Amino acid sequence: MPRTDMSRARAIAGEIAADERAAKARDAACERMARKGREIRPATPEGRLALAYALKSLRDARDWLRKADCPKAMEAVQAAIKSTEGAERHMAHRLARTTGEG
Repeated sequence: MPRTDMSRARAIAGEIAADERAAKARDAACERMARKGREIRPATPEGRLALAYALKSLRDARDWLRKADCPKAMEAVQAAIKSTEGAERHMAHRLARTTGEG
């Protein structure tokens, strides 16, 4: 059964109203963030050093797994290395924002 023009208009009006509500919610969230500023957890040079040691250990583990011919385990460790490298980049940013280092 085809929709009538009136029901199409109601459906479109409902979609527009939903979009407007979503836009208002986004705007309110942006205003809240702007008022209080973006807070980040402070980083320490000791944390950065611990992260560097963890990354070194993961790379050593990957090398040993390669020598042991364990490809699945090596893939898992490689994924952990990539994640840790991302954490290292974030740590550098946090250090720069909280202590001026980085």
